[in-house]
Amino acid sequence: MMSLLQVSLNGKSVLVTGCDSGFGYELALRLERMGAVVFAGCVKAQEGGAKELKDLNLKRLHVIQLDVTSDEQVATATDYVSRHIPPQGLWAVVNNAGLNAFGYVEWVPITTCKKVMDVNVWGAVRVIHSFLPLLRDTRGRIVNLSSALSRFSLPNRSTYGITKYGIQALSDSLRFEMKRWGISVSIIEPGSLVSGIFTEDSVKKQAANLWNQIPEAVQKVYTKEFYDNVVGSMLKYSTKGAIPKAPVVDAYVMALVHRYPHPRYQPMELKMKIMAWVNTHLPEWVFERIFTFIIKEDRHLFHVRHGICFQDALSLNSTSDCCADISFSGLKFVQISLLGKGVLVTGCDTGFGHALALKLANMGAVVFAGCLWSQEGGAKQLKEHKNIHVVQMDITSDEEMTAALDYVTRNLPLQGLWSIVNNAGWSTFGHVEWVPIHICRKSLEVNVWGMMRVIRAFLPLIRQTKGRVVNMSSGMGRRCAASRASYCITKYGVEALSDCLRFEMRQWGVSVVIVEPGNFVNATGVFTPSSIRRDATALWKQIPEPVQAAYTKEYFDDFVNNMITYSTRGTTDKEPVLDALIKAIVHKYPHPRYQPMELYFKLSVWVNTHLPEWVFEALFT
Repeated sequence: MMSLLQVSLNGKSVLVTGCDSGFGYELALRLERMGAVVFAGCVKAQEGGAKELKDLNLKRLHVIQLDVTSDEQVATATDYVSRHIPPQGLWAVVNNAGLNAFGYVEWVPITTCKKVMDVNVWGAVRVIHSFLPLLRDTRGRIVNLSSALSRFSLPNRSTYGITKYGIQALSDSLRFEMKRWGISVSIIEPGSLVSGIFTEDSVKKQAANLWNQIPEAVQKVYTKEFYDNVVGSMLKYSTKGAIPKAPVVDAYVMALVHRYPHPRYQPMELKMKIMAWVNTHLPEWVFERIFTFIIKEDRHLFHVRHGICFQDALSLNSTSDCCADISFSGLKFVQISLLGKGVLVTGCDTGFGHALALKLANMGAVVFAGCLWSQEGGAKQLKEHKNIHVVQMDITSDEEMTAALDYVTRNLPLQGLWSIVNNAGWSTFGHVEWVPIHICRKSLEVNVWGMMRVIRAFLPLIRQTKGRVVNMSSGMGRRCAASRASYCITKYGVEALSDCLRFEMRQWGVSVVIVEPGNFVNATGVFTPSSIRRDATALWKQIPEPVQAAYTKEYFDDFVNNMITYSTRGTTDKEPVLDALIKAIVHKYPHPRYQPMELYFKLSVWVNTHLPEWVFEALFT
């Protein structure tokens, strides 16, 4: 009976990345013993674990040089696999290669964040792009390594969490897109710090390098003592409570041999499963309470609360759109006046940012409206308002960010900078196989790294007022869709960044809020029929000819027409999103997230986060 539910690997081939050590090393050996021809990709094919694998002289095990961040090495590996593939073809690609990092949002340089992203997400995309034509022939499998930290966020882990949230978005979008080819996509979500990716030596090495990279002003704020305590905690958790490799390797094997593989496997200890379930099913304060209990020995490092306060009671439904004036047990909580307070809003050339700047200015706030084109279009209109300072701000530019910080600092009102609203964004579309990695990187540069750049620059001013950081996410930061992976990866990243930052800012009294709009494309003009046709024409030219032939121009044109329909179907009213942004700024006890969505979108998010994957797929794909 079991044999009917499993696929034999005899004579089939499997590519596994990251086989120098850890899970990849163990999986390569396990699969070879099961009769598979294994292509074990190693970053250093002549050293360490790769040399050990070679010295075993196993006929079905091929050790190949494969740095997933290198286009050349991936192309060379693809050529080698194509020439040595057995008659039954390539059955599966296992994206196991990964990097880890730790550190508070204010500590980790953006260059380090990009390096981890290049391996954990763009590396996986690069491998998928290259090997999918071989998988199409066998109707095989793609298995991507994620983490428990793709299901919930923790302080000190934003760099890693952003990439693992990104893997979730990539995998879920790709699963929908691969159905037409009969290719299954599964995610593996291990629990505690395992596989040797964090060892005592690696933690100490990262810690020594990281402290020297933290700006001196930030070092003084946190102090070396606090930093050393955080590092000590990481050292403890790098060995304590780690689960063995076997359950993770078992999960990999199940994803490869199950005739009907699960969308995700979770080889994690019970406490991690509880935290993942609580984070997706219950209000944020419940997750925080559970986390407080689990890390009780290091509670002082994370500044989580011991009990439930009035803010918790008011946020039992963390995504509700309650009024600003609320009566609770005879107490009345009122909104905060913005009169004379400074608010920085990015992306004010058009759309939500432009409209929000005007609303806030009319409420008495001194608005610093960051614009990409400060001498043109919407920026010229904003300059006419006496309470608005238009600031040149390309959030992907360190130089413009420094200049903007200098301008805001010199022109701050007496009450200081109360809030940052990270509204600037850039949207893309297209199947995973279609969108070049440089386009994906551009989207992430604006939507996540640009947001991080703004936060790091202006947090010192926000700390002084115990103010707000408001980050614009999307409903697609909570659920994925086919053809939107490059965008969803960035919005999932915003969720991870914001949830981590919320923990880290608690000690300063700074609130971090996420706003998750539904389909407001028609209201903002981020996509229009003409812009979609223009971008689609450019996109088609960048798709490799074999991929064009696989999908056909007819399919692509139908997809473009569907995108045009989507862009015109949503509401034209910006007010629900503007109301949510203002509530996030003025509520005395702001919710962790606001969801200005139409009912259909809100229902799809709820189903995706609360029910099995097949229910979401049946209803919304």
